Order: sequence, then structure tokens, then C-alpha cells
Amino acid sequence: MDLNEEISRGRALSDHVADVEQHRPNRIPRLLIQTTIILVVSVLFLTLSPFEIGGGDHDEILRMAGSDFAIFHYRAPLAVATHQIIYHLGKRFGVTPTLAVRVTSAVAGGFFVLLLFNFSRDPRLWVPCLASGTLMVFWGHVETYAPAYAAALWFLMLGIRYARRERLSAWPLCGAWLLASGCHMSNSFYLPALAFLIHRLDRRGTKALIGAVLVLALVFSTVPFFTFPLGYDTLAPERLTPLLRMTGAYHHFTLFSWAHLKLVLKFWGFASPLGLIGIVGGLLLLRRDPAWQFLMAASGCALLWTFLWNPDLGWADWDLFGQCAVPLNLMAGWTLLQGKAFSATQAATEPSGSSSRE
Repeated sequence: MDLNEEISRGRALSDHVADVEQHRPNRIPRLLIQTTIILVVSVLFLTLSPFEIGGGDHDEILRMAGSDFAIFHYRAPLAVATHQIIYHLGKRFGVTPTLAVRVTSAVAGGFFVLLLFNFSRDPRLWVPCLASGTLMVFWGHVETYAPAYAAALWFLMLGIRYARRERLSAWPLCGAWLLASGCHMSNSFYLPALAFLIHRLDRRGTKALIGAVLVLALVFSTVPFFTFPLGYDTLAPERLTPLLRMTGAYHHFTLFSWAHLKLVLKFWGFASPLGLIGIVGGLLLLRRDPAWQFLMAASGCALLWTFLWNPDLGWADWDLFGQCAVPLNLMAGWTLLQGKAFSATQAATEPSGSSSRE
């Protein structure tokens, strides 16, 4: 059974994923609805800021947001730049560095919910994505991670559409990966999943993939010369959890020690309490679905880097290591949304070898 037949089957299930506006009249302008969603959700998240769990880099983030120098932060250049822009535009109106960062995080949460709204109105997709402890990064969290979460969701959703051939060009997908990596470099670890998807479906997209990688490399190698660079120790060997012997100042345990395993499992459980639905359910029902395969590859990348990366601040690094929530939760939602229908369609078509038709 070839790939085109599998894609045809997946496309037969697009009732839950395609934009609802294409199938029903809508008298309210779409832009007004989307703007309202962003504003309402952003305000809601901002009001929840007193209840969020603080991050370990709180003071450093505020110093960068309030700096008079244009900062290029290697770990999160676009997020830090957004903090600085909001602060410097609003400081004459009483905006503080703290408020600038909180607004950035809350608005990123607004876009996160809008992406879910535009992708599907089915609660089976929404529940795993919102039933996560790391949703607190949007509660006015004073850190750089909220834009990275939203950008990663956009990238992964474009990957699903590309896997289903709803988007035939790889350029938007690679551009989304580039943007997500600029929001936080942890998103660059999805590169193997992106390469897998393009290689699996259409190798002509390799040009877009190479172009995105070259642009990222060019930006990170040239822009720091024209700004004030920080976070250049991001790729130092000490950032990895040591295999046998602790050598760095922030090393607290070795890779396979129980203390490390317990902390990593705590990160994963906090980030994605329903993640096993996507892994186990997907293996049983969706293992031939290109979209699920892409999400599984992205989840594998996320789990691997969060296992290898050293949690310098222990549990206080929950917001960094919780980024595995995005692919895991989206995969769980996708499995709930598509699993039974995809399995039934596959069983019905296998005896005759024909593909489903809409």
C-alpha cells in the first residue's frame, strides 16, 4: 500500500480539521472574531499572572527587557527583542519591564488558543493541549518561553497540513520552523522531524529546508556583531547532563541516576499528563498516518533533548523542559480526533486495496 493511498485516507477525515468557515455561512467578519479571541484570552491569561509559578531566570529576563542596548540573546532572540520593543514603546505610558514581559507571554497565549480555534473546533483536540501544567507560561510568565510555545504549535500544525497534502509547498513549513527557532533555540531540535517529513513526502522540499537552516545559521553568525550578544554559552558542553561524572558548576546528577530520571519524569508528567494517549493510541491506530508519524518524530526529538539537557536550576527549569508539551499534547489530541475513524477507514479499504474518497 503506497503513500498516496494513506494520504487519501487521511484526507477523507478532514471534517474535524478543515476550517469550518468554508462549510457554513459566517456573518461576523473572521478578522473580528480572531482579534476578539486574542484580546479576551490574553486579558484572561494576564489576570492569572499572580498564580503562575516563577521561572529561574526571572531577574535576568527583566534586566534584558529594560536594557537600553539592543540585545541578541542566543537562546531566545525574538522573544527578548519583543520584550524590549514593548517596554521601550510603552515606558512613557508607565509600562515597566515586568509588565512588558507579562504582556508578551499573555498575548502569545492568545495566539496559542487562536491556533487551536482555527485548526479544529473539536474538544478532543483542545483538551490535551490545554490540560497541561505548562499552560502557565502564558499566565503573564516572566520568561522567554511563551512565544516559543505558540510558534512551535504553529509549526507543528503546518506540518500536519503538509503531511495531509493540504499544503503542497514546504516553504511555509520551513519558515515556521525558522520563526519558532528564533523564538527559542530549543525549537531548532525539531529539525530531524522536519527533515523526516519532507523526505517522506516530497524531496523537492529539501531546498526550503536547506534555505531555512542557512538563514538561521547566517542570522546567528552575523547579527550578534551589530547588537549586544548574551547567552552565548548555550551550546557549551556543560549544558548537557553528564554521563558518568559531574564536571560543571550546575551539574547536580548524572544522566542515568535516579535523581535525574525522577526529575525528568516529573517534567514530562507536568507538561503532558495525557501524552501517553498519543503514543500508545497512535501506535495502535495511526502508525501509518503521515501526520501522526511527523508528530511522533517531533515528540521523540522533544523527549530526547529534555532528557539530555542539564536542568541547571532543577524544578525551577519547568518552563524550559515543559516545551515537550507542545508536540506530545498535539499528538494526543490528534490521536483522539482521528484514531478510530482512520482505523475504520483503513480496515474498510484494505481488502479491496482501494482508497477512501470524500
